[in-house]
Amino acid sequence: SEPASVSPQPEQVEAEVITILPTGFHPSQITRPAGRFLLAVENRSGNQRVDFQLNAELGTRILQVSRTWERADWSDVVNPPAGRYVLTETNHPTWQCVITITP
Repeated sequence: SEPASVSPQPEQVEAEVITILPTGFHPSQITRPAGRFLLAVENRSGNQRVDFQLNAELGTRILQVSRTWERADWSDVVNPPAGRYVLTETNHPTWQCVITITP
């Protein structure tokens, strides 16, 4: 008989969970090695709508997301190159989470 085929295990991807609280992002900074990871943003701010964006320190926009209360949480697998990035909420410019990707 033929050997049973073995399906490859899905690649494990680490997650970084950032929560938007009424006071801003928590945690306010993350440092992690380069490579793919799941970036998850949970809206616990109480705001009906959040608009957040991730920009490279030099200003290049990596992503921009709008969420309403009905679909408050967002996540996606990202793979940014080494560098510093700043996650901000458009309506609250003082809310920031600095993400440092090490080589």
